[in-house]
Amino acid sequence: MLSTEFSNVICLEYEDSEMRTRWFCMQENQTMITVSLSWKPDIHEDFSDLADEIMQSLISEENTQG
Repeated sequence: MLSTEFSNVICLEYEDSEMRTRWFCMQENQTMITVSLSWKPDIHEDFSDLADEIMQSLISEENTQG
């Protein structure tokens, strides 16, 4: 489990065969959102940073839209 700066977000990262997956889950009130991003680390070395940026963007948009 990876830590996040948001208390309502759970983040896991795991490897399966040649793929790495980062899974995010956010729960607020009675709404749950899950996002799963998978990539091949030997081809896309810096994708984990992009995955973090994508999730931060989703969380920011969700927070501004209520």
